[in-house]
Amino acid sequence: MLLGLNAKIMKKSHVRNYGLDLLKILSMCAIVGLHVINQGGIYQAAYQLGKTRYASVVALGNFFYLSVDIFAMITGYLTCEYESIKLKSLLKLWGITYFYIFAVLGLFKFCGLGDVKSLEEYVYVLFPMTKGRYWYLICYSFVFLLTPYLNKLVNNLSNSEFKKLVVSMLILGSFFPTIGMTDFFRLNNGYSASWLIICYLLGVYIKKFGVVIQLKRKCIVILFNMLLGTVLPVFIRHFWSDYLKILFAEYSELLFMQYISPLIVINAVLIVSIFSEINCSKDENPLLSKIVQKTSTATFGVYVLHIHVLIFDHYMKDSFVWITRYNSVSMCIMIIGSVAGIFLVCCVVEMVRHEMTSIIVRAVIMMTNRSLPILYSRKEECCGCMACVAVCPQETISIVEDEEGFEYPMVNEKNCIKCYMCLKVCPIKNAQTGNRITVQTAQAQRYE
Repeated sequence: MLLGLNAKIMKKSHVRNYGLDLLKILSMCAIVGLHVINQGGIYQAAYQLGKTRYASVVALGNFFYLSVDIFAMITGYLTCEYESIKLKSLLKLWGITYFYIFAVLGLFKFCGLGDVKSLEEYVYVLFPMTKGRYWYLICYSFVFLLTPYLNKLVNNLSNSEFKKLVVSMLILGSFFPTIGMTDFFRLNNGYSASWLIICYLLGVYIKKFGVVIQLKRKCIVILFNMLLGTVLPVFIRHFWSDYLKILFAEYSELLFMQYISPLIVINAVLIVSIFSEINCSKDENPLLSKIVQKTSTATFGVYVLHIHVLIFDHYMKDSFVWITRYNSVSMCIMIIGSVAGIFLVCCVVEMVRHEMTSIIVRAVIMMTNRSLPILYSRKEECCGCMACVAVCPQETISIVEDEEGFEYPMVNEKNCIKCYMCLKVCPIKNAQTGNRITVQTAQAQRYE
């Protein structure tokens, strides 16, 4: 059964997984939520205001803390077939990052929104990584460079050996540190490349084997873990806090609300497995599919923009404490509303940046007078693999039927940017040269 499932996944590997696109959107909202309740000052304020409000914030935190684990698992799920890396993809992420670093700095200076005067302040704004900002991007870059080697490791292991490896890492990296209340292996409570590698391998595990549990039971386990993750911190804070501080030097009542918590990890695995199994075709609802895809693509820009040093320090840090003055229900609604507002604003800004970049690229390409790619001159020159459809960054190649009912790809001249990626992945055109990009690599580039 598992072999049949894997074969089915491989056969449809060129189809975009809109379930994971939707999960990326929700996870980025959760990352924004983490910053709102933590750096925004809500958690510390609620901590002083009684059990009910504190429990409400902890409940939201149990959902928000899933975000980083989920993103790393999605990376493993989507890139587990990479045989090599493309530095261009990584440089693109850093290019977007520094675009916003300079753009926001210029906006603040032009509008007088913040004081950046000393050399030290400029260094901090221009190189925030030296102070721990953009930690996920830095750790992701490390994992990205290791991707082909991690994949080779997995492919060289038998199924049983890989399962033992994953279970061992979970026990050592999640269960022991949480139960022992000590970061034994210096995973920095999940803020490290080591932890992202563990989550990456969990994503590979989900892709290879899936999670063979009924959907109803998955949902029950998720709800139970979230309830347990809410009750335990509140109970510990009010009854065991003083004793645990004596016994454990690194004690925190949030030991079950952190990236390496077993409850968080199990929920992240189950949620990724659920969303990866969502069957959604672009043809069923093209408008919704397009919205989900564009929003998912914009999530990285949301991450970079909302934690920009100037925006974060001037407009987010301790700026949401006022929300804790309301009752628990109103407080939760306001937190979710604030998260949605920040996400939407940053998402729109990123979409505008992306469209402007595309317009500039199109203009430059048009100036070079490059010709429209010719996929085939005769129908015999198309094998029907649809790799060209999978790799097109503009989704400008559509599938049409001929008079006999056979499907063939066709280029839309209006939206084509003439990048020629469709020609590079074609197995027919590259049969002689051997320069063809693999179908797996072509499909993966749809998510970059």
